[in-house]
Amino acid sequence: MSSVAYVSERMQFILEKRANELAKQTGCIVRQRKFKGADLLQTLVFGWQQHPEASLEQLASTAQLRRVAVTDTAVHKRFTPQCGRFLHAVLEELTTAVVQAAHDVPIKLLRRFSAVILEDSSSVALPDELAEIWRGCGGNQGHTAAAVKLHVRWELKRGQVWGPKLTHGRTSDHQSPFKDEVVQPGSLSITDLGYFDLCQIARRRRGGGYSLTRLHAGTALFTPQGKPLNLRTVLPQRVGQLKELPVLVGARERLPIRLLLVRVRREMAD
Repeated sequence: MSSVAYVSERMQFILEKRANELAKQTGCIVRQRKFKGADLLQTLVFGWQQHPEASLEQLASTAQLRRVAVTDTAVHKRFTPQCGRFLHAVLEELTTAVVQAAHDVPIKLLRRFSAVILEDSSSVALPDELAEIWRGCGGNQGHTAAAVKLHVRWELKRGQVWGPKLTHGRTSDHQSPFKDEVVQPGSLSITDLGYFDLCQIARRRRGGGYSLTRLHAGTALFTPQGKPLNLRTVLPQRVGQLKELPVLVGARERLPIRLLLVRVRREMAD
């Protein structure tokens, strides 16, 4: 368990003391003149928090709150690859300071599992000049050459968070930084269609875990007896009708899975 008071103390330590160490380790601050790591970090974080489109002049004004007198040119000179590594390192440390409940949530359904873990990702487009550092998906449209993807896991029973872990924007969800994490026996993993991977589902099954995900179109389905299953012949006929079928999934894997089908309105399906 981590309390709100503990998280507050941890955040203050990272923002005030640990930031100075990380700035030196990453080469962001080589010779301390006006800016210490904590000064630079808080100038950028609080400056952009107050003004998401803050100018260099506004950031320099924010630095005054730390009793650091700098020009907008001095702030601009801090935007280096080393500064990027510094901010990334701080982000990783900050995400370890999370409030976590001492007891499971009082929901009977969730208590069937040792853990209920949701995983998802979000992509953020970056200026094309950053393509060598964070590769995007490319294409002919603007701002697709560079992007960063943030991967996050959240445990529903106690609120534990993993991440965000950063990868190139073009990274498939199949290659999530969490994909090789040890499977907790009795846990339930919930992901969307982008994570559908029969090999990963089989791996979790061997580790004693469960998976809840959408079915990827075109995936081979079979009856428990091994006969090919045509979904069109078993789809629910009425809106709101639910069907549950035991099936084998995958042409090679033949994983035994419970398939849930529900008929929805056309506009919802679209």
